[in-house]
Amino acid sequence: MNDGDALLAAILANPDDDTPRLVYADWLQENGRPEWAEYLRLGVEAPRLKKGKKRSQLESRIEELRGRLDGGWLALLAALGVPFRERQFSFEPGRHPFIERIGARGSLFTFESQFRTHSQESGLVKDIQLLHGFDLGECYYGSASYPIYPFLAELTTPHDTLTAPDVLTALKVRSFRSQHIPNLNATTIPFPGYHPVTDNDEIHTDPGQTHLFVNEEDLGEGDPVVLDPNATATLHDTLRRYVTHGQLWYVLLHTWRDQTWHSPEEDWRTKDGIVILFAVGRSPHGGRLVGVVSSQMCHNFCD
Repeated sequence: MNDGDALLAAILANPDDDTPRLVYADWLQENGRPEWAEYLRLGVEAPRLKKGKKRSQLESRIEELRGRLDGGWLALLAALGVPFRERQFSFEPGRHPFIERIGARGSLFTFESQFRTHSQESGLVKDIQLLHGFDLGECYYGSASYPIYPFLAELTTPHDTLTAPDVLTALKVRSFRSQHIPNLNATTIPFPGYHPVTDNDEIHTDPGQTHLFVNEEDLGEGDPVVLDPNATATLHDTLRRYVTHGQLWYVLLHTWRDQTWHSPEEDWRTKDGIVILFAVGRSPHGGRLVGVVSSQMCHNFCD
């Protein structure tokens, strides 16, 4: 790792701190990249100013510089160089299905502890550029519409062909519960069907049975169409072409429940009002899951 990589790593490790950004700007200036340095310095200075003529001038200059600089470098800073902000996805406190906080680094969603060091491997930048280039649209069912977000997670398994436990581990799932998947260790899993009032978390590899992407059959004759179905269809196809072996894993997770919460007589639709949805696959460039994440109202899948 050279000095520039080390300074960039310091920004990713401490995105709330402006000092590493300014030190890196000085290094860029000294190493023949004055516009890159100016971009970083203005990015620190502009947000400190009150809205007005001076701030508008700086923001215009930032936009001008953005058009001249390397797209991969900009995408990396716009995602992993931004402070983490937790996202609850409308889950009640204490009912999140993950063992770690999930949220946004810029427009990219990931887990709080991840991607805190800069990898010299160009594949990470390629993954981020792909995700930044999507027209993501929304996850739409019935009267509920939720944004779809780009998602990236670290993947520890060395195998190109994943199993469900590989995916669930990378997604930091606290407790996966399903009565309808006989073998989680398979490398392909058919859609198990949606079975209300049971342990019915989902993970499968059937691209024709995903809740996340809108298909024509999902839109009833009288439904208000709030997005172009072709937008999510294109997103789906692009993701499948990008990931290793063209294989996406489709995951649906309900509110986390401890053992005392489970009762067959309870109306789970009121207690599990929101589910979280993933479509993820192995990056062709290394140990990462790349894909998208959204949420939806649970009862929209079974009403």
